[in-house]
Amino acid sequence: MQQAPLLKEAPLNLLIEKLTECDDFRDPTKIDYTLAEILFLTFCGSLCGCQTYLDIVDFGELKLEWLRKFLPYENGIPGRDTIRRAFGIINPKQLEKVLIDFSKHEIKLPNGSVLNMDGKWLSRSATIKEQQTKKSKGGKQAINMVNVYCSVVNSCLASLRVSSKEGEKDALEDVLSLLDLSDCMITMDAGYCYRDVAEKIVDAEADYLIGLKANQPKLLEAAKDLLENCPAVETYVGEQEDSNGRLEQRTCKVINFSNLEPQYKDEYEKIFQKWKGLDCLLKVVCKRTVKATKKTSAEARYYISSKEQMPQKANEVVRGHWRVENSLHWKLDVHFGEDKSTKRAGNSAQNFSIIRKMAFNKLATFDDPKVTMNRKLRKCACSENYLEKVLQIS
Repeated sequence: MQQAPLLKEAPLNLLIEKLTECDDFRDPTKIDYTLAEILFLTFCGSLCGCQTYLDIVDFGELKLEWLRKFLPYENGIPGRDTIRRAFGIINPKQLEKVLIDFSKHEIKLPNGSVLNMDGKWLSRSATIKEQQTKKSKGGKQAINMVNVYCSVVNSCLASLRVSSKEGEKDALEDVLSLLDLSDCMITMDAGYCYRDVAEKIVDAEADYLIGLKANQPKLLEAAKDLLENCPAVETYVGEQEDSNGRLEQRTCKVINFSNLEPQYKDEYEKIFQKWKGLDCLLKVVCKRTVKATKKTSAEARYYISSKEQMPQKANEVVRGHWRVENSLHWKLDVHFGEDKSTKRAGNSAQNFSIIRKMAFNKLATFDDPKVTMNRKLRKCACSENYLEKVLQIS
């Protein structure tokens, strides 16, 4: 089937080209709709708020003539069963690479960018019964996707499936092989606090800031001792903030190894030298007071970093890690329906999740001041002209 002529100057050409390169494992004698047609249809439908296969079909039937500006759709729009089967057999690794290649083409990271790496469960990709049943008896885990988010460009740069929560750190090698993150800082929670993770990041000419908990007891003990007793500690006390019915104040303590006295270096040298690039220890204490009850609590978190930092900047970086939750994961659930999606057949859950992130990137980076994500979704659904602007066609 011959592809329709594309608008030469449209950045969308790259996306369609990459979608066309995905392997199609269906019987070639029974294909009425190419894989590129199905994927492009779903991507555009996601930009318009479509969350189910039936939503995608309805969108396609209403926008068929518009879709034919980019691909032939000689046999019209595929049914929902055809779309579901296609998403179940697509190789997720190939679709992951489409997202990464599309991100690399459109997004340029300035030196010093901070990237937040964290996992997200597709909670309904397995039934409750399957999740509560042992694997030996046919049970299944919900799918876990590791996402790399950058708040500077407000985009998900990569999204990779991992086998378990413990396996999240294994996704790092793929991320570093697919993205050039040199001169960037990668922030991670304590689930990534392993020496091989630190080594891989430093070898990729990037920096790390990783949460530190009891999974590394010797390093945690050394960090606590130094941050409490060493005179080289620098402290920043943030302003008290009024948020969601409570008052919050953060205090950040930092110790940079270049300022460490010889006696402290000698005492903990054997511990520190095992962590490649380790140059900084951090402690952030968050003090919260609930205004209604006047109850106050304080929580201390510890971090390690390969980059020496001033305490105020370090506090911003630590706090900024949670943007991956607030600016990406929360929006995927609320605006794109990811948390309530029950797609489970084959590879469909992770493949559809990747399409959602491609749509999120387009909408999040589209410059329409003071227009929320919900409004952008509705405007795309109502106006082909607006949709083409989001797609950078006109």
